[in-house]
Amino acid sequence: MSRLTVNLVFQALILILILMKHQFPHSIGEPTNYLRYIWNKTEDRALRAAVRRFKGEQWTLVADSVNRRLSSTVPPKTSKQCRERWVNQLCPTVNLGPLTKEEIAKAFEVHRKAGNRWAHIASELVRRTDNIVKNWFLCKLRKLARCVKKGTVALMLPGDGTELVQELYMVEYLHKYYLSAERHKNIARSLNSQNRRRKNGGDRYINRMVEKGDITATKLSEFVKLLLESISFEVDQNSIQKYEYLLDIAPSRSYSELDSSNPNIDLKSETIIFSTGNILSLIHISEPTRQAEISYAVFCLKKKKKKKKKQKKK
Repeated sequence: MSRLTVNLVFQALILILILMKHQFPHSIGEPTNYLRYIWNKTEDRALRAAVRRFKGEQWTLVADSVNRRLSSTVPPKTSKQCRERWVNQLCPTVNLGPLTKEEIAKAFEVHRKAGNRWAHIASELVRRTDNIVKNWFLCKLRKLARCVKKGTVALMLPGDGTELVQELYMVEYLHKYYLSAERHKNIARSLNSQNRRRKNGGDRYINRMVEKGDITATKLSEFVKLLLESISFEVDQNSIQKYEYLLDIAPSRSYSELDSSNPNIDLKSETIIFSTGNILSLIHISEPTRQAEISYAVFCLKKKKKKKKKQKKK
């Protein structure tokens, strides 16, 4: 075949694809320009019909079928969006109601052992998904963070001793979250890095509150005092004994007083020193997570040195 014939065939194929895309805007492959969009009833009906047709499998074909039923003005759906919508919202076996007291108690019990393994926690509950459990826990944590910021316990008053222990457990979790965010913030400051939230991970809303100073160890301690003073029922001292340290968790030296070039962090038995020249030395490790933080910081330093060497060579 001559070059002219190949060019003509290629142009004809492009023209056919353009016409097909114009006629069926959502039928060719997986959409790449999708947007976050609230599902409406029409889209839910189309998704239910597609799931029945393909029996809850082959989500790419399900998304294709849904997009063909929708108008061209509606943002196209991806296979991931269709699967998450079905599993978390439309599946008839999922219980979308609020968690009961028994489920909350079970969720706290499993969270103490497993941590943020939402799928594992959901497997211990009946007809609940990992998304439901995660949203419930983060909503409760954000609500607690707002109460700590305002210094009020009106929204978090427990009804009995079991709920009080759960609230204290959430405060303890928020305190650990705060310490982790502060450590990562100081590491990022020492390394002159701007992308701090990505290193710490977790919830961006609470990370922002920690960065602004809305959540501090002093505020957490004051919140626990207010919480214990405002209860109107008898408390089993053995159940809250392990949370008594939360009444005195304010550090002797605030993080804002630390010099960005040479911050010293002294938290009980652990001490981390960032010296000038971005040399990181470990004096004592009392937590396994510290090793990961140190190795990450050293990795960043090595990366910077390599960049400087490349720039010098150029």
